[in-house]
Amino acid sequence: GDTVKRRTMMAQRETKRAFSDVGVANAVGRSYAKLLEMEWCGYRPTGLTFAKKLRGAMHRRFQGALPYNKELNLLARAVQRVVDGGTATEAMEGVAKKRWRSNRLWFDMAGGLKAQLLISCLKGCRQVDGKVLELGTYCGYSAIRMASALPMLVETVEEDPLRVVITRCMIAMSNLSDRIKVWIGNSASVFPRLQGPFQAVFLDHAGKYFLRDLRHFQSLNLGERRAVIVANHQLKPAVPEFLWEVTQSHLTQVVSVPEFEQALEDWMTITLLTR
Repeated sequence: GDTVKRRTMMAQRETKRAFSDVGVANAVGRSYAKLLEMEWCGYRPTGLTFAKKLRGAMHRRFQGALPYNKELNLLARAVQRVVDGGTATEAMEGVAKKRWRSNRLWFDMAGGLKAQLLISCLKGCRQVDGKVLELGTYCGYSAIRMASALPMLVETVEEDPLRVVITRCMIAMSNLSDRIKVWIGNSASVFPRLQGPFQAVFLDHAGKYFLRDLRHFQSLNLGERRAVIVANHQLKPAVPEFLWEVTQSHLTQVVSVPEFEQALEDWMTITLLTR
């Protein structure tokens, strides 16, 4: 009946999305490989050249609206910035600032004071050359900032395959491929494959999974004793169950910080696990 039809349509949509993600990832990979080939042959590619090749590959693959247009633009600008002697994180910050100021397009990056707070928390770990786990990679901004600021190994988990491909390109351009490992999949499936102990965890994925993942992390003994947990977006969108748990069961400080490039208040929590 109608229930079967709805379920069939949902399954078809998910299947099409999975194939689309693979197609996007392959197109990005081919374009980036061409960029590296040009460098190896002694040609000095430009970000504009890369962006044109990337968009051409994407439009040949897809009809209509270009999937992941925002993230692909981020990657193209990062290539241009790195070729011109800058860094991938500078490019990401520049694009985020420009897009927000011009048309209020938001990039989910923990930049500005949020990045400073995160790095300060990591510096307070008992072992600053240990390992940090990030849940929610997006395009690799926070992972690169953490690995650039401290001699820690960063393991980051991202469910979206296209974002994983873009992140790996960003990491390669930052010369941090030996310091950052990107896991593809959701946190529940990746956790059993992780090798701890981790000195710190940065929660920056969907807030509804924060509490579940914290409990799973503890049940598998993946953290060292008194590990530091930094959680983003505690006010917008709020995560009341997680906030209640960490404030009642562990040593937790709630810090008010603005969203990157926005006059909007958000909260981040810094938690020291006590059990």
